[in-house]
Amino acid sequence: MQRRLFSIFFCAFLAFSLITNGGCTKAGNLIKAVAPGKPGPKKRVLVLPLSDRAGLAPQVLDKLNGDFVTLMRASTRLVVSEPTSLFLQGENMKNLSRGAASSSGAVQKAREMGIQTVISGVINAVEISPKKTGIWPFRRSKKAYQISLLADVFDTTTRTLVESSLVQGELLLEVEEGVDHNINEITEQLASEVMPRLIKKQADTVKKRIDALPWAGMILAVTEQGIEITGGEDLGIRNGDLFDVYTEGEEIIAGSGKPVYLMGKRLGTAKVVSVMSDRATAVPVGAASFSEGKVVYYRH
Repeated sequence: MQRRLFSIFFCAFLAFSLITNGGCTKAGNLIKAVAPGKPGPKKRVLVLPLSDRAGLAPQVLDKLNGDFVTLMRASTRLVVSEPTSLFLQGENMKNLSRGAASSSGAVQKAREMGIQTVISGVINAVEISPKKTGIWPFRRSKKAYQISLLADVFDTTTRTLVESSLVQGELLLEVEEGVDHNINEITEQLASEVMPRLIKKQADTVKKRIDALPWAGMILAVTEQGIEITGGEDLGIRNGDLFDVYTEGEEIIAGSGKPVYLMGKRLGTAKVVSVMSDRATAVPVGAASFSEGKVVYYRH
């Protein structure tokens, strides 16, 4: 019994000594060892207009779209683009919504433009449900008018949905006999009082998810000078930056029935030797040989 108590006391004393004398230093060294030395290039994202199922007024929807784009552009690590006529033709953008990887043409075009992620959002229809508030015997009947915002992040490199976040908010109104609430007025109130908070929350979620993704691009062309890759001065790529080159990943079918593309085989490393406005030229490091369409990942 005495030996057991001594062992417990000794272990506790040893743990306390490690924490007070070197615990913080060791943790700091560990974090420093795994953290990248520099943040790397910025990421280009395409923000699609919000899809409205709540019946908002056009000017209200435009403001919410503008607010979301403004919040995304507040990040110094992102270059935010909005749809152009090039993308609005046909069904391309509809197919990209909800992470559909079937529109290979739209995905390829987005990748060629150096877009790493496509962001789409849906404002769902207002839902109404009864609620009770207060405690007995003072409980009161109310109606909850709920609105929700879905945000999806689509990775063009893996051609998969990497984030799908749903947030919601509500208004509680008293149930009064003979009084009907005007749903249009309530929807306007939800748009002005609740939606700004949901927009802010989703923008924070989306930025955090994109920041966690590796920087990826593709080889646009092979020239006498080397390979041309997506991204240039616009994304902060610099001479001397290194990129690992991979083949296209194998396609597998996930449990949801949608295709997922795995990381391919590593072919070698390329070093940037010339930077233009929206692309950069790199040369192989060593005896590697690369071809158009291959995937490149920024090496920290």
